Amino acid sequence: MKDLALYALLSGVSHTSKLHNVEEATVKRWIRDLDFGNDPFFAKLRQLVLKCSTKAGREKAQEMFSVPGWTLEVLEKHFPQEKTNFRQLKKSALKMHLQGKTLEEISEVLGINSGPVSKWIQKFQKLKCKKEEPDPPK
Repeated sequence: MKDLALYALLSGVSHTSKLHNVEEATVKRWIRDLDFGNDPFFAKLRQLVLKCSTKAGREKAQEMFSVPGWTLEVLEKHFPQEKTNFRQLKKSALKMHLQGKTLEEISEVLGINSGPVSKWIQKFQKLKCKKEEPDPPK
């Protein structure tokens, strides 16, 4: 019954009821009986939403999962994620860049989107170019 309850959450109570020839009230009862706090499905779903919020930002997570901001705030308080050390990530990304790794490889290894990695590399290259430019004649 748990499997059908999860299926109903994803595809709709009415659809599940018709597809499996079960009363809607029964399907709803199965859903109520789910252990939302401890079920692996919901634990993984919470983890996915929080990971998105941490990596892509709260606004992006709100948009992607249609979750209100206050819900994300509550989730973040009750299920705190490890704080990401962006300074260390940036240092690692630039080191890999200097080793000749591609943007995609760096993003995959660090487990972050390529957007921030690309910005770090561009800034690094601009600073590197400025340092290499000769001083203008006086």
